[in-house]
Amino acid sequence: MFAEILGPDLIIVFIVLVLPLAAVVALVVLLVRSTARKTSGQGPGAWHPDPSGRHQLRYWDGQRWTDHVSDGGRSGVDPLGDPRPT
Repeated sequence: MFAEILGPDLIIVFIVLVLPLAAVVALVVLLVRSTARKTSGQGPGAWHPDPSGRHQLRYWDGQRWTDHVSDGGRSGVDPLGDPRPT
């Protein structure tokens, strides 16, 4: 039915160009939603690069950054609000 309406060339264009483009758009939407969950506090707890830059990693508890940090595999505590040492 579609071949009769659109013609075989347009169906090939649809299959080759439009469907893969739709798949890419769907993946981008999923990635954006995943990133939004991490930054909005809905993501699970995990170690991430320290946003203050003072340490390699800081623990995100799923809602906020904690005081738990890690450098070279050694854990420690450093409140995020503390200024950098002089």
